[in-house]
Amino acid sequence: MTATGSADRSVADPIGLITDLVADAESELGSETIRTVVTAVAGGRAKSRNLAKFLATRPAALTDGRSPAPRAVGDLLIALRKAGASAISPPVCAGCGKGLRSLQRQGQDWYCWVCIKETSECAACGNIRRVTFRDRKGLPRCSMCPDHDDRDPATVIHTVINTIAPGADRDVVAEALRRSAPHRPHYRQRVVWALEENPRLLTGEAHLSPHRAILKFIDLLHEAGVAGIVRPSCPRCHRVVRIDKPLDGQRVCRNCIAKSRVEECVRCGARREPATRDEQGRPLCPNCLVTDPANAEVCIGCKERRRVHTRTAEGPLCPNCCPLSVLVCSICGLTAPGNHSKLTGLPRCRGCFQRQAHCTTCGRVRGIHSGTADAPVCGPCTKPDAELWHPCPTCGQAERLRSPGPCRRCTLKQRLHELLADDSGSIPPKLQALNDALAVVRLERHVNDLVTSHTTAEGRKILHRYATWHLLRRLRRRSRGNDITHTQLTVVRQHLRAAVHLLNWLEAQGLTLATCRQADLERWMTSDDVRHRREAGHFVRWALAQKIARDLSFPAVRWNGPSQAMDDEARWATARRLLHDDTLKSENRLAGLLLLPYAQWPAAISRLTVDHIEETDGAVRLRLGAVPVDLPGPVAELALQQVAVRRSHAVLARTDSPWLFPGGQPGRPISVWAMGERLRKLGIRLAETRSTALFQLATELPAAVLARTLGIDITVAVKWQRAAAGDWGAYAAEVSRRNNS
Repeated sequence: MTATGSADRSVADPIGLITDLVADAESELGSETIRTVVTAVAGGRAKSRNLAKFLATRPAALTDGRSPAPRAVGDLLIALRKAGASAISPPVCAGCGKGLRSLQRQGQDWYCWVCIKETSECAACGNIRRVTFRDRKGLPRCSMCPDHDDRDPATVIHTVINTIAPGADRDVVAEALRRSAPHRPHYRQRVVWALEENPRLLTGEAHLSPHRAILKFIDLLHEAGVAGIVRPSCPRCHRVVRIDKPLDGQRVCRNCIAKSRVEECVRCGARREPATRDEQGRPLCPNCLVTDPANAEVCIGCKERRRVHTRTAEGPLCPNCCPLSVLVCSICGLTAPGNHSKLTGLPRCRGCFQRQAHCTTCGRVRGIHSGTADAPVCGPCTKPDAELWHPCPTCGQAERLRSPGPCRRCTLKQRLHELLADDSGSIPPKLQALNDALAVVRLERHVNDLVTSHTTAEGRKILHRYATWHLLRRLRRRSRGNDITHTQLTVVRQHLRAAVHLLNWLEAQGLTLATCRQADLERWMTSDDVRHRREAGHFVRWALAQKIARDLSFPAVRWNGPSQAMDDEARWATARRLLHDDTLKSENRLAGLLLLPYAQWPAAISRLTVDHIEETDGAVRLRLGAVPVDLPGPVAELALQQVAVRRSHAVLARTDSPWLFPGGQPGRPISVWAMGERLRKLGIRLAETRSTALFQLATELPAAVLARTLGIDITVAVKWQRAAAGDWGAYAAEVSRRNNS
């Protein structure tokens, strides 16, 4: 077996490699017996891999039994000897060379009981002898000078507790003392000595306890209802939790221990407590350990080699195949598969877990952790704990980061750049499209999760077809290579959710799209728990066009113009204020003026670059569509000023960003939501103002000119022209006569 092959097997099949190495050295035991022993000793993946790597490097340890070696090697040798192996050597004492039946270790070496004993000056007789035990003060004693205490430990500790809680039941105290160390009477005696010396350990100062059993004793007394006994809090984070980890002379919680062991992961740069170390001893964080392809295993559900999410008695399950408990979601109120939130401890369904919405507290688009479906609350607003939420050093967004390192999206971009970049550090043009496609996958993941949430194979097939070849295809066609806005993402999700809800209801009724009839569809439409009724009509009409359903009717609502009242005078009054009010920020004034006269939606304004501003022959033009628009003097000055001094809120000086309105994330424009918030703070009602502007422009311009000038779709321009009752039917004929004359 080659060294490379052994290294590969030590990761992919450590148990098999250890079994083969033992079988090569031992002929008395069969392979099944050896595998049983190895499986019992090797334990989890990390321990079995370390054991396999050591034995692959030094297989002679099986026959000579010599250290230095990991503890697991000694345990394996002892277990094989007990199973009847004769060629396998027992562990050998590093001091005298005697074979061992049990292990006492110092560092990486093991010794017999005689060689490992500590020698020191006895605190009683002063002779230099082997330390047999320690007295109540922790000083060493030899075997000739034991620290005798003939008092009954239960009586002594009951007397101590009576000074704190008079009338405490002696039997309750004695039982709690026994359960604190049931098989170690001498250890219980030490507990009594420590509490007798410092009774304050029972009233809140147990973080100073010298013995872990004192903490268990306090918990047992507290559970028994003994008055005056106070459970201690962690001296660092001040939480009343289990504190049995020693750190700097105190006992702290597991979370504070993890923070004290923080190191920088050599792969992702996150600063966390290492979960393991690589071949060079460098730290790896838990996330890199879990996501390492070498740690993937074959899922018993889908039979694919994937990351392990849960281990069952039958074998590992990947995240897609892991069943979720059916719970009543505390946010949306639906009974659906989900789990409990780590922030609130309340049940949360899978849909709310993946949901992104505007937080009603801070207004940002984030993952939802609490609140209701109508009033969602994000994680930082649910639990504003500085220990949980950190700003990403790359994009600046506060996320629940496992460390002060970059967030997941920035980490993905960094790793993609490392994989695809050439020697000069830049991504070749041929690979740029691949990089962009891989870096923007959130919507595809969400679509895949929604599709797989349906239980029937036929339904998932229909949903995949609807999502991939209709919703996503239409979204990419409409975006025309630009960034997809949050509103567009929301529309796709709602349409797909509506399809899932309808198919789930049909399945519960024992129906499919093919067997569903109009009466069944109307029964669903009139039910009390129906959701996304309008979006479901889109799915039904698509199914009819694809011949998946038949004999169904779900009429669409035709748009006949704006439904809100429009005040053109108020629109122009706001425009005049933006033109002349110097107290407002120039970038906000420019953004508002792009909406008021030119009907530009915040999504379009946020994607403008400096190249959209053209200055030729003293005229300033703005290219919103195929034909540039001449800007009047005051608006032109604001546009040129924004090009010259543009900066984002995250920097203090001018930026080199190509975007006309830079965002907080380097190299990105301002988000659509942030742009909308700026306009709303100016008193502009976005939908009503844009409708008013489009309505007015549609009465003055033909649909073709409107579309080419403002950059909107021709079908949208035609609808607005019809809504405005603009009579441009003779416009084309008039243009034709001009060209012929």
